[in-house]
Amino acid sequence: MTGKMTKSPLQKVLNWRRGVVRSRTVALSNSQSELEKQEQILQVMRQNKASLLDIRDDGDGESTISLARLQVALDYMLQLNEAIAQQRDTIGEAAKKVDSDRDALLEAAKEKKVVEKLRDNKLADEMHEVRKKQRKLESETALRMVTKRTVTGIER
Repeated sequence: MTGKMTKSPLQKVLNWRRGVVRSRTVALSNSQSELEKQEQILQVMRQNKASLLDIRDDGDGESTISLARLQVALDYMLQLNEAIAQQRDTIGEAAKKVDSDRDALLEAAKEKKVVEKLRDNKLADEMHEVRKKQRKLESETALRMVTKRTVTGIER
């Protein structure tokens, strides 16, 4: 009976659930990688902004920058600020996806555990039935032996 357990409906469901858990794990891993990638992009943007703000002096103690360069730097800073805001939104969405994928993984793992528990309980019930039948068969065999001895007069 236990050899046929791999073909039982519960085992099929359990195998399917294991596949779901694996796919959810991969999805979570991909989401986490994407979040890390987006955070790195934001870090680069912030570094660009910081380097833009870093005005170097020309050695005489005074910093000089042309008006045109200042205007270009200001325009670039405004673009960077807008890009940083968009990147924060992207990171927020990526973080939500990670949370969603994590929740889906936890739910799939719970469902797998339930099916495992049902399968284990069914297996335990089947083993109990096998033992019960075995004990019944042993009792019947012992009773036949005693009856046979009594009938043949071999009883001591």
